[in-house]
Amino acid sequence: AEIAGVVYDASLDKILPHDWQLNLWETSINFSHSRFPAQTVWGVGQCTQPVWIAEKQEMLPGFSKVINYQIYNTRRYLNSKQNGVMMKSATISDEALMSSPPAEEEADFMVVETGSAARKMKDDKPIQIRSNFRETAWFNAHLETDEAGRAEVRFNLPESVTEWKFMALAHTSDGLSGIMTDKFVTQKHLMVEPFPTRFLTVGDEVTFPVKVTNLSGKLLNLEVKMELINMVTGKNMGAASKSEKLTLADGKSDAVNWKLLAPAEPGLYQVRVTALGDGYSDGFESILPVEPDRKWTTESKAFTVKPGNDFKLNFNKLGSLDQINEGKWNLSIMTNPLGLILDALPQLIGSESFTISGVASRLNGALILRKILADHSEIAKELELQRNKLLNSSDSFKTRLEKAEQFTNLKLNETTWLQESLYEKEKLAKFNPDTIKSTISDAIERLEVAQFPDGGFAWCPGMESSEWMTVQILSDIAQMRSKNLLSDKESVRILGIAVKAVNFLDQKITMDFHQLKEKEKINYQPDVYIFDYLFARSAFMDFDYASGAKESYNFFLEKASKNWAKTAIWQQAQLAFVLKREGNVKLLQTIVKSIEERAIKNSELGMYWKQSGSHWFYREPDISLQSRMIELFAATNAPAEKTDAMKLWLLQQKRTHAWDSPSATSMAAYALMSGHNESIRNQPLPELLLNGKRIEIEQSKSMDGFVQIAFNKKDLNIDSKLEIKNSGKNILFGGLYHGYFKQVNDTSRFGSSLKIRKEIFKIERSARGDSLVSNLSGSRPGDLLMVRLLIENDRDLGFVSLDDQRPAGTEPLKQLSEYEYNGGLWYYRVNVDTGTRFFISNLPKGRFILEYPVRVSHLGTFSGSRVNIQCTLAPEFGANHSPGKVNFESK
Repeated sequence: AEIAGVVYDASLDKILPHDWQLNLWETSINFSHSRFPAQTVWGVGQCTQPVWIAEKQEMLPGFSKVINYQIYNTRRYLNSKQNGVMMKSATISDEALMSSPPAEEEADFMVVETGSAARKMKDDKPIQIRSNFRETAWFNAHLETDEAGRAEVRFNLPESVTEWKFMALAHTSDGLSGIMTDKFVTQKHLMVEPFPTRFLTVGDEVTFPVKVTNLSGKLLNLEVKMELINMVTGKNMGAASKSEKLTLADGKSDAVNWKLLAPAEPGLYQVRVTALGDGYSDGFESILPVEPDRKWTTESKAFTVKPGNDFKLNFNKLGSLDQINEGKWNLSIMTNPLGLILDALPQLIGSESFTISGVASRLNGALILRKILADHSEIAKELELQRNKLLNSSDSFKTRLEKAEQFTNLKLNETTWLQESLYEKEKLAKFNPDTIKSTISDAIERLEVAQFPDGGFAWCPGMESSEWMTVQILSDIAQMRSKNLLSDKESVRILGIAVKAVNFLDQKITMDFHQLKEKEKINYQPDVYIFDYLFARSAFMDFDYASGAKESYNFFLEKASKNWAKTAIWQQAQLAFVLKREGNVKLLQTIVKSIEERAIKNSELGMYWKQSGSHWFYREPDISLQSRMIELFAATNAPAEKTDAMKLWLLQQKRTHAWDSPSATSMAAYALMSGHNESIRNQPLPELLLNGKRIEIEQSKSMDGFVQIAFNKKDLNIDSKLEIKNSGKNILFGGLYHGYFKQVNDTSRFGSSLKIRKEIFKIERSARGDSLVSNLSGSRPGDLLMVRLLIENDRDLGFVSLDDQRPAGTEPLKQLSEYEYNGGLWYYRVNVDTGTRFFISNLPKGRFILEYPVRVSHLGTFSGSRVNIQCTLAPEFGANHSPGKVNFESK
């Protein structure tokens, strides 16, 4: 048999129970489909596998009392599509061979006396210091038995006094299998078990409890010594060391409290605790990191400068003279934000999709990409240069996330977005004209093959044709046609698809119309599908209507026109396009005016709308809506300043997000580039003045016009003034960054549109329920605290990292990293030794309260530590806050 085996610290099971299983059944996926006018329902089913386990326990002969393993013969009965299959287990024999313990110490548990000798005490007996506390004692994924079915395992146990869990899983080549699990304990006659914190911060005061246990069988007079040693110099920190006498009866435990002031010098220190007396001894040694009370932090001030406007900043608002003269000052400016779409264009190709809607989106994106590259040869050259640079040396090409890393408080490899950067490089590496050509050809062919003889489309293979899916495909074709994205040959193939799809929808809409009763027609309110149908069908008014379809179309158009105010803004925009095609100018102007009145107008963010879409993908529908609005207002000859304000919102979104949806990205890229006939390169540079003196700026080599300037601290003082004048036609994005060593209990002094505040409360429980109390005095180990983070944001942000450093005397209640939903936000939470980090892919505009519990682990006075929040993609948006010192004292 082949065996996988492991021995690990059983206490880990309290965080997450762990067992091995061997699953040999299969899974099936079933689709169910029901048709109702404008609706398609589908589901995924999974076959069930009831399992019955019979276990028979057998004792291995000749085993020591130290560890008793058990063997299980297991029979599993599995239900599958091939009816019942009975599987009988193989016998597992596993033996742990170790040196036998001394006769006088042999008991029900193994006695561990290992470790490196540290120094000799007064009775010349060396105290063996335990320092190896690894949690996995042994693991082997490929252990084979001999012909008798036996396998021998030899390993050295770590030096922890704890309970261990042994597991083994075995199988044979003919399908026999078996599982075994057992536990054993390691301990000593005399044991010292300190409970140090994971870390300390300079200035912290903490009480370390040290548990001493006597299992020797007699009363012991002990000397317990506690030492703190600088690991760099080897110096014993005498002021932090302590020695205490202790008399302990057999079978009893007692605690010695060690009050420690964290050293003024940050670094790694060694905690060493020893106990000696009456011929027994034990020692414990571990590493205690001491964090500095001043940490490198980057403060930032974001700015946006419209054409013809200025940006002014007085340094007296940014701190004292001492603070201004600390660290490094940098200014970054993106002189051509239109270049932001460069990193989005390779994404338009999209990924392979098994759904027909994904195929249509991929085709639309590839066609738009081809048109943008044909209309703007400089973009095509820039992308080719970037691709060659990446292929020649991957390290020489940096994505936007990598470029921003120099200004972020967390490095990219500390976040959950490293894969995003790698994926962006992967898409660019595959990007070339041949890829675009083959994508277009493949997508058209897949649409032709996927279309049913009746002209309809199904969402994915194996399903029936659907009106809703067909109307989505026809809408995409309408966009391709109206934007002149197709070549002559492609147009013939696509219009062939469109003719059959239009006929299919005409027949379905006629059927739906005739199914309505006369009373239902009077107060009929069109649903979303009807607006989709009208929008798609009106784009093909040159196509003949099927029998009775024109009457049905006119009825639904009349009802939609009558009830437009009761629908969502997306459907109103769709109806506006229909009315323009139908020549109904009066109602068109009314709807467009109403839409404009509901727009949100912001001097920095531009003009935009919010719609109540899915909370899972709230941003992509907003981007698609904005793109559709730009197209609508341009079609109704709105003034250029309005469409420019709408494009500004799209650029601000791209500034802080990486667009994921090929469909939304293609619409946004087309909207931004439409009507832009000037060169994207070689735009006028802004005029930069510091204290009235002009600072020369070199023309950026990159298309986004990224310029970075480092200021000399000698040129800065409390009265310094920075001025940026934009005389060009492009909007400017940028940020002023100050990196310096900052006290951990200080709060951000830069005003920011992104704000955060940290509060810590004690959870008090009573008959009336839990309540939060701000006074933390009287808190004891075991008490629950609630950390509350209040976030305020004036715009949507992507790639937001939140790093909350917790007080050293607390432990997180949730030990495992996982995705969570809390306070209206989805995020991935990661615990590190010094704090908890939250990675928020999408932080919407608004106010949010994020809470998580911690438990008091130690008494003392600790730094409340600082919470940092920052947009990783646009690090000029960031903030931090500290609640100050926290004090846990027993009553």
